[in-house]
Amino acid sequence: MKNYSLAPEGNGETECVVFAENYRLARLALGKYRAKVVKSYPFIKAYGALINVYSIEDIKTLACIRSVCRAERVSVGALPLNKNLFTIAGFGRYGRSLREKRVILPQKARIAFIDTGFSPPLDFYLPKKRLAAFVDFINGESGSYDDNGHGTAVGCLLASDGRFSSGTRTGSAAGAEVVALKAIESSGSGSVLSILDAMQWLYDNAGRYNVKTLCMSLGGKIEDGKDPLCVATEALWKKGITVVASAGNSGNKGVTSPGSCREIITVGSVEKTEEGVRRAEYSSFDIGGIKPEICAFGSKVVCVSPSGEAVVLSGTSIAAPIIAGVCHGIIEQNGNLTPDEVKKILLSKADYIGEDGTGYGYIDV
Repeated sequence: MKNYSLAPEGNGETECVVFAENYRLARLALGKYRAKVVKSYPFIKAYGALINVYSIEDIKTLACIRSVCRAERVSVGALPLNKNLFTIAGFGRYGRSLREKRVILPQKARIAFIDTGFSPPLDFYLPKKRLAAFVDFINGESGSYDDNGHGTAVGCLLASDGRFSSGTRTGSAAGAEVVALKAIESSGSGSVLSILDAMQWLYDNAGRYNVKTLCMSLGGKIEDGKDPLCVATEALWKKGITVVASAGNSGNKGVTSPGSCREIITVGSVEKTEEGVRRAEYSSFDIGGIKPEICAFGSKVVCVSPSGEAVVLSGTSIAAPIIAGVCHGIIEQNGNLTPDEVKKILLSKADYIGEDGTGYGYIDV
């Protein structure tokens, strides 16, 4: 029997993702085992449920259940090179959620990112508002905020035009409109269930907000069999959303989920050395595998903090939004491309290195 740990309450329950063979019957069956369904993810035919650890193996045998796995923790992966990013006491809470507003479908494509939130600098409001939506799956706040700092760095690397954040890097899709989805807690980690909440919302609302690109600068343990984040990213990819994920920061220990998903674009980090461009030592890769497919310069990047100050960060989660912004540009220039077509064009632009863990090479933006 797989070793499922008990919940902190000590009541023998643990958070699980349950994939259904029959969606309706699966919910009924979970009730018979006194499992509490807390989340529903119809886009992947799955539930988030609290299940007694001693019932999991029995539930797996049911004909209406396809598989059951533990809802692991997922973390963002930037490595701070100074200390002010993750210890900011005050953070901005401004802007409005558009969840209840009638939205006219925009003509231009938008970029979404799932992270710790977003405290955008003024260029996202002047001369026009470019934060198309902010949805909080952790605290339910309606105004945009970032109680960690990672999401703000990612959002600005995607789309900041730099006018109100002097000395920091301009986004690779400068001037683009963004959709910020907070599914990571202030600690920099969060449950897979919250990430799936954000992905379900995006699946349902991508057309409404014309989201064509999703950046996921986060990673977690890969589950045996049906990995929840892998299944979810595949569903978004098939829906027409180009998904870009970070590879992770554990070197040759392997790529994290959802970057492990074969279909999507997985990004590693490179840096310049005396010998030329090389894979950053921390950048995760699969030995003998194809992940990541592409890299960007993700080391010692000057980013924007929630307070508007500059902060220096390194990590594949810093490289990922740079590549996601490039994907956005490809979509803007070429019209209605499929994610597979975007990926093909992107990889054709890479400068080949030939080193393990760098895939087709790197793009210098």
